[in-house]
Amino acid sequence: LKSRDNNHKLICAFGGSCCFSMGTYEDEMWTAKLEQKLNNLSASNGMSSKYTVLNFGMMGQTILDQIQTY
Repeated sequence: LKSRDNNHKLICAFGGSCCFSMGTYEDEMWTAKLEQKLNNLSASNGMSSKYTVLNFGMMGQTILDQIQTY
């Protein structure tokens, strides 16, 4: 990700267990679904943008905990 081109966008999600999508497989997490939808939309509209959605959700944490962590 460090050497990505200008058309490769990063989206970071922060939060607790709900953001983490506890109890789901990685490809079923809402962040994976969002990444897939954004990339499909970009491709279907002839755009060259690529999206990566990073999930920094942690079980048992609140947004305030996340702010202090990151």
